Amino acid sequence: MATFGNVPRVVSVADTVVQPGEITIGGFRWTAPAFGGDTVTVQDDAGHIIWSATTSGANIDQVEHFPRPRRYPGHKVSQITSGILFIYRE
Repeated sequence: MATFGNVPRVVSVADTVVQPGEITIGGFRWTAPAFGGDTVTVQDDAGHIIWSATTSGANIDQVEHFPRPRRYPGHKVSQITSGILFIYRE
């Protein structure tokens, strides 16, 4: 697994507004979802989906690391039904 030098943003509750400021994302890790079918969705400031995952069962982590970091002008965790999402910044 890749390691990232910066402390990740840790999210357990959906954002109500877009987090302002440019962010370069290296990956996501969603831990401890409670049930199969739980979902998490991250959007950019224009509402386009950056990353989304649905778990197939309880406590099955979802991990995605990008080969090249991706830059966004803003972001929002629009949905997280359970668990903790780590957004790894570059």
